[in-house]
Amino acid sequence: MDRKRGFLYLGIIFASLAVIWVAFLLPALGDKKVADAFAEPLFTHALPEGAEQVQQEADRSKTDAGKMTAAYLLLSADATEDELYTFYNDMDYPPAQEGDTVTLHVKALDQSSLDALEQSGLDTEGKTFWFVYLVSQPA
Repeated sequence: MDRKRGFLYLGIIFASLAVIWVAFLLPALGDKKVADAFAEPLFTHALPEGAEQVQQEADRSKTDAGKMTAAYLLLSADATEDELYTFYNDMDYPPAQEGDTVTLHVKALDQSSLDALEQSGLDTEGKTFWFVYLVSQPA
């Protein structure tokens, strides 16, 4: 009888741990789903002629003002900041959450970011790299 009771307690402990694990996992999965949905228009946007996409990422994080969602592309392109901004600003990007404000940004990589690309084995010789990113956050 003690052995059955031990298995019962062990089962209750594992079930409790599973419920706690799911409680922590579900919000993270929900945030990932929201971030991916927000990023889709940017990620499926055509690339400028001659540009090469190096990386893309979407993330959702908590700030003092609420949830901020960001999506970025890392591009190699022979274009200016203004040209890239105009190219990607040809559409309205829906906010991640109703009531959010969406802003588009284009920024050249700084030297430390370029050094990181070189260390990762990417050929950066003679190329210009840009971050093109969207941010959705409470107004």
